[in-house]
Amino acid sequence: GYERIIFSLYGSSLDTESLIEFIRKTPLFAVTLNPEQRPDAERLMAELGKSRIPVYVHTFNEPDDLARFRALGAHGLYTDFLYPPHKGEVPSRQ
Repeated sequence: GYERIIFSLYGSSLDTESLIEFIRKTPLFAVTLNPEQRPDAERLMAELGKSRIPVYVHTFNEPDDLARFRALGAHGLYTDFLYPPHKGEVPSRQ
């Protein structure tokens, strides 16, 4: 009955190829992952970006983290708190 399913990879032990295959053939709204827990995170994010599936990363609390993961293709991040830099703005996606 759920229309917008977000697949969280923190509980998955699937290898990269199996994950990509599963995600490509499953109608998902988005995927979340913690790049520090997956050695293949950059490759996985790049592959998902080609599939146009939004990727969100967790849990990071610094504006620099947001900019770093957006550069890798993340659409956003989960955070406990995110204080904006000097001018009061969180960096936007370029």
